[in-house]
Amino acid sequence: MGCLATIDNQLGFVMDSVKAASKIVAIDGCSENGAKLTLEKAGVVNFHQVLLSDLGIEKGSSQVNQKHTQMVYNEVQKILGD
Repeated sequence: MGCLATIDNQLGFVMDSVKAASKIVAIDGCSENGAKLTLEKAGVVNFHQVLLSDLGIEKGSSQVNQKHTQMVYNEVQKILGD
């Protein structure tokens, strides 16, 4: 797991890890696509996005609970294949 803010600042040691990653999953909480845009701005193109609204989880109106957490976990597991 990495810090999106350090990717936005393109810190060398972080970008080395990002470039070496076999899979990257960006989890976006809304249609503004902040994580996706940050990765693209940093030149990262090989990543998968999980958009919470695609799962029916709406920013500002959906509660953080076990059901929603499990839904996101399941989507990430599909991508990672583990």
